[in-house]
Amino acid sequence: MSFDEARDVTVLFGGAGGGTYSQETWTWNGANWTLQSPPSSPSPRYQHGMVYDSERQVVVLFGGHGGSTLGDTWEWNGTTWTARPEAGPPARLQPGIAYDSDRGVTVLFGGQSGPTMLNDTWEWDGNAWTNKGPGPGARTGCALAYDPDRAVTVM
Repeated sequence: MSFDEARDVTVLFGGAGGGTYSQETWTWNGANWTLQSPPSSPSPRYQHGMVYDSERQVVVLFGGHGGSTLGDTWEWNGTTWTARPEAGPPARLQPGIAYDSDRGVTVLFGGQSGPTMLNDTWEWDGNAWTNKGPGPGARTGCALAYDPDRAVTVM
């Protein structure tokens, strides 16, 4: 789930329940949930990372689990999801993800691939993923947030 500033809605994608994975896109305007009907969507999944890119005004989605661990990148522009086929981080679920508004990049850290917890850091600038190398100790399910006052991403 991520807040889409350009459209003033929270965007929810996917999830799991009752042994099935969802590929529904919902938006919340503060009063009502609306099921969207985009012409294209990521495959059903949960445990993915999502964050809003304020410079390009898209929600970025990466990875997750949908029967297998996924390593794809998608962007939501308020109308449809667009697959970004550029090579990126290895497949993973539960990565930490935040948007660095000063540098205009999405920062992705860690997650899990099979039984292995990861400690790599990646940045997405809307055109390519760049491996920034290892970070602190490997972990999954961590939260990242960007602190604009100090110009740092915090885990």
